[in-house]
Amino acid sequence: MTRIAILETGPVVESLKDKYGTYPDMFQRLLTAADPGLDVSSVSIINGESLPEPTAYDGYLITGSRYGVYEDHDWIAPLKTFVRDVDAAGHKMVGICFGHQLMAEAYGGRVEKSSKGWGLGQHAYAIEQKPWMSNALPSIEVLALHQDQVVEPPKQGDLIAGWDFCPYGGYQFSPHAISFQFHPEFTPTFFRDLIATRRGTIIPEDVADKGVVSVKDDNDSGNVARWLGSFLGN
Repeated sequence: MTRIAILETGPVVESLKDKYGTYPDMFQRLLTAADPGLDVSSVSIINGESLPEPTAYDGYLITGSRYGVYEDHDWIAPLKTFVRDVDAAGHKMVGICFGHQLMAEAYGGRVEKSSKGWGLGQHAYAIEQKPWMSNALPSIEVLALHQDQVVEPPKQGDLIAGWDFCPYGGYQFSPHAISFQFHPEFTPTFFRDLIATRRGTIIPEDVADKGVVSVKDDNDSGNVARWLGSFLGN
């Protein structure tokens, strides 16, 4: 089996954890449904667990986080180095949301809190096809939740997803490393419940309400899961 480690960089809101589990739990459900041949475990960077050796697993996935990649946390710089070391070793790396931003900076890009405001809701991303994408889709609709964005992409690699609000929404940095700004691990129910916990506090009420209204009961997370399974499993 292909051994994958989910690198946990952010916690689920405590009130939602019993119902939905952790972010590694969500990714395990997503990935193993798409590819039962993946053996998925987790390493909780946010809770002080040490990064493994770059070759300890066949592939890695960095989760989303409430933190910014430009913030001064002692685990962020080592994680950027780890991304490059995994690539140099020829093992796979995937980044989602925070993970996407961290990987972009690890390869020389730049991330900042966007002047455009919150990217929140079900968004349509144009897709540039790659061989590991198992079905040809010119665009996908997926759930997103972020303020930070990649504003300068790395010089190396190819854009694979984007739209007007978020031009650099997906990148392939090398044959071994890809990332996406959106959240394929979020279900519509989890998304609505999560926004409810932040509405009027972290997220302005009007922004939260507009984002929730955009959410449909289905999206392309299953297609993205198959892409990730294909990328990680080969």
